[in-house]
Amino acid sequence: MVDLIASSGGDCVKHQTRSIENEMTEEAKSIFPPNTNKSKFTEK
Repeated sequence: MVDLIASSGGDCVKHQTRSIENEMTEEAKSIFPPNTNKSKFTEK
């Protein structure tokens, strides 16, 4: 991917890794999207 960016004229790349599990409170994890009755945080 970096090579593709460089060959397209890009001169920098930002890589960012996030862990949603570490960024959300337990209360926020218990709120389900309107299109499901399951939480993606409790399914493994």
